[in-house]
Amino acid sequence: MVEPSAELTVAELERMLTKRRQELTSLIGQRDKLQKELDVISRRITELQGGADFTPSRSPAYNSGRGRNPVSLRHTVISILTNHPPGYALSDLSDKIIETGYKTSSKNFRNVLYQCLYNTPQIYHDSKTGTYRINPKSDT
Repeated sequence: MVEPSAELTVAELERMLTKRRQELTSLIGQRDKLQKELDVISRRITELQGGADFTPSRSPAYNSGRGRNPVSLRHTVISILTNHPPGYALSDLSDKIIETGYKTSSKNFRNVLYQCLYNTPQIYHDSKTGTYRINPKSDT
């Protein structure tokens, strides 16, 4: 683009402005034409999907920060308690799970662990010792 200076006349500036307006009009026309083509393609994609709205997912590197563990919390707990028959208190069990490399972003992991223990039939709470143990009568 030529910088306006004292050397250019008003007529030259008007020609430059007219040329830019023509180029802008041409580009807007091209954009509108391409947008129509894109709309046709989008409709066709929707038809082929059976009306389901499809947006490609991001790569796994951009997913949420939630930890991905190869073994579920329930299986980790059962494994730890199976290897230690006397059982563990909730706080000790929580520490042991984290030591295994289990990833969590929970602000209150002990509450999550308690829910897991409460909903796992193979585990019972020994109220005399305050520990959680594997139920010897259960099939693990």
